[in-house]
Amino acid sequence: LPHGGRWFGSPLVVRWGTRVFDRPEFRPHIDTNMGLDASIYGIQPIEFIGVSVRAIFHHGAGSILMGLGLVTEWTSLWRHGVMVEVGGMDLLDLAQVVYSVCFPPGMEPWATQYSGVATSLLLLHHGCGLLGAFPTCMYFSDEPCFRWAAFLLMAGPFPMLVLLVVDAIYDHTTIRGAWIHILISGTNFFLTYYLRITLLMPVALECIQLAQERGGDSLASFLRGAYACISFINVLIAFTLLKTFFLAVFLEGFYIPENWRRATVEAIQPVLPASVKQLLANFNHLVIAFKLVPPPKTSVSSS
Repeated sequence: LPHGGRWFGSPLVVRWGTRVFDRPEFRPHIDTNMGLDASIYGIQPIEFIGVSVRAIFHHGAGSILMGLGLVTEWTSLWRHGVMVEVGGMDLLDLAQVVYSVCFPPGMEPWATQYSGVATSLLLLHHGCGLLGAFPTCMYFSDEPCFRWAAFLLMAGPFPMLVLLVVDAIYDHTTIRGAWIHILISGTNFFLTYYLRITLLMPVALECIQLAQERGGDSLASFLRGAYACISFINVLIAFTLLKTFFLAVFLEGFYIPENWRRATVEAIQPVLPASVKQLLANFNHLVIAFKLVPPPKTSVSSS
């Protein structure tokens, strides 16, 4: 039932999520905040929110089943949780990609919407499940390290996706919205580093070693491929979140309102050494040159 619901109910969830957030109080902020992310996939920002809501549902459902399977040691229930992702999304997208390559222009959204970058990212994402989850379910689902690693992969994105959607509906040019954005960006970076790197990577290496001992190179090679995919995705996510957090905190005029920013700068300037002041001035000129922030307004006196 969960796998069938993921296959046939996915468009309904996307449309529902899009309709819920397509409101006058949310839509302008979503268009501004999610424009870059949506452009990678060739869809509208509000549609990107709908896709994010779908991801929340399937990561949440899979995490619940896998968590219950871990607590009760009910292995078949844990495998059903894994298949919500692998059977419900990875196989579906892979079948669509193969069809679109063999019979161009293919089917939507692969035919006209998804760019090469988006397709590459999704194939990396699905590579984790297709290369790692199938050997795990068939040969290693009785091993605690495999069950724990797969649970971290499924459950880790859930809180981050929820925070992503919450962040998108706030106006980042207000003090409240700016601080919410800073806090959410920092929290998501911490969750990525702690859950997907600090906790997951050592367990994943343990799984590869165990697969090598029990199944030889043939099985271990699948897990090495999954490890490579998740490592690249982790680096990409961590870099993106760190850059977002850096921009939110340090770049003048990007998120913090001008009056609040000016008051902060005026308060700390007297205690800064001259060298630091010059460094900040040079950095600000560089930021303006690369059009990351608008240049400061100059007042023109009327004669």
